[in-house]
Amino acid sequence: MRIKFIGNPKAGKENLRKIKMAVHCLRESAADVQTFVTGKKGDAEAWARESTTEGVDRVVVAGGDGTINEAINGLAGSTIPLGIIPLGVSNVLSLELGLPLSIERASETALNGAVKSITLGMANNRYFSLWTGIGFDAEVVCRLNLRFKPYLGKLAYILTGLKVFLKYKAYLIDIITDTGEQLKGYSAIISKSKFYGGRFKVTPEAGINKEELDICLFQNGTRRDILRYVLGIVTGRHLSFRDVVYRKVKGLKITSQGRVPVHIDGDCFGELPVEISLKTDAVKLVFPK
Repeated sequence: MRIKFIGNPKAGKENLRKIKMAVHCLRESAADVQTFVTGKKGDAEAWARESTTEGVDRVVVAGGDGTINEAINGLAGSTIPLGIIPLGVSNVLSLELGLPLSIERASETALNGAVKSITLGMANNRYFSLWTGIGFDAEVVCRLNLRFKPYLGKLAYILTGLKVFLKYKAYLIDIITDTGEQLKGYSAIISKSKFYGGRFKVTPEAGINKEELDICLFQNGTRRDILRYVLGIVTGRHLSFRDVVYRKVKGLKITSQGRVPVHIDGDCFGELPVEISLKTDAVKLVFPK
């Protein structure tokens, strides 16, 4: 089997060592492995896209959710399967797929797991496998200092979140779903994954294999409300709040009058407006058997 391996050494501590271990494991399984190590944003996407004309049998990515998102955007629409070796801070897609976290077992799965086509979300012109975040959480993602993330891990998000919380100004967002329903709020998660930021379940009914998008809309935007929502998510009680709306849709449009940030799979994506839709059988992923 001819493998194109893409590793991100900046996704977490000691990742260069783990990347070398993963390459060794793949080669031990008699795979022909070409190794590429990312140096900047966009490398993984470009190399994954190039693989579609290079005759490789499989692309294997070792990194976090952001690196995996790049590879997915590079491979979307092709028949080349994507295997994943989790090296990031949260590894949410790996949790969603049920992938092992050990390098040896993840490498074995990447080579010999079950290949399945999945439906992706699409925000404007970019694919996502997990979520699009609108509002407060996107502001945290967009203000995160990426130089510290590999060393601080989840603590980097907590510290940035506290800093954003003290100064955050929320703007009203308007949502129109594919059914014509009109909703208003201040923050939203549009998801294809039941997990968020690790094992938190903002959209507990979502799933990577489902042909739908789950929306969790937070309808108030004061700092007191944001704190209440965060605590609700941590305790799993947020869906019982009167000002939290949960919907299942096939698509939606989101606009605002003020500056509202957007993130996709944990990477900053810019600002509203955004149109979100579904793309059936968009990419092939390797699942555990």
